[in-house]
Amino acid sequence: MAVRELTNVDPELLRELASWGREDGRVLTLLMDLDPSRFATAEARGSEISSLVDEAHRAVEEAGLAHDELLALRERADEARDYLDSGDYTSEARGLALFGRSSSDDLQPVRLTRTSATRVALARWPLLAPLAREAAAVRRSGVPVIAFSPTPADLEVMGWNAMSGARRPEIVARARASAAERLNDPRCRDRLAPLHG
Repeated sequence: MAVRELTNVDPELLRELASWGREDGRVLTLLMDLDPSRFATAEARGSEISSLVDEAHRAVEEAGLAHDELLALRERADEARDYLDSGDYTSEARGLALFGRSSSDDLQPVRLTRTSATRVALARWPLLAPLAREAAAVRRSGVPVIAFSPTPADLEVMGWNAMSGARRPEIVARARASAAERLNDPRCRDRLAPLHG
């Protein structure tokens, strides 16, 4: 098992986790509410951990996975239990996200500053909505954030289903090219210049 260092949400992490979506693997996402008003005692936290990990195991067992993928994700769920039992993540956190994938033995814990409903997701892509809410909170606090929406050319490539597996390589290539074009725009470069020191 390779449990990565507990980290906060930042753009680099979001980009990396977004890249975890692959045709040949699944991503197991576990979200845990750490609200001290509901889970202040060790007993309450232990019960929440058991329920969450049991739900993760059920999701893995019921997904109809190939044998190797099934074994890998069972391991990720067991590793998540070990990590959650350690309690090394509670400082300054109101929620926790854990991401594990079938194509790697990495387990990425992410500290959330806002509470998030305890839940499990198993899909081709990680569940990033709670992390996006964290990024939105940063934006509201006055930190400049640049976000790109799809251009008409992007939408033409995406079609009505941007998650289409058959067109995914073309969609990803177009999204990367579109982001690169906008990042190279002088107005965008001027806004990003303070980040370079």
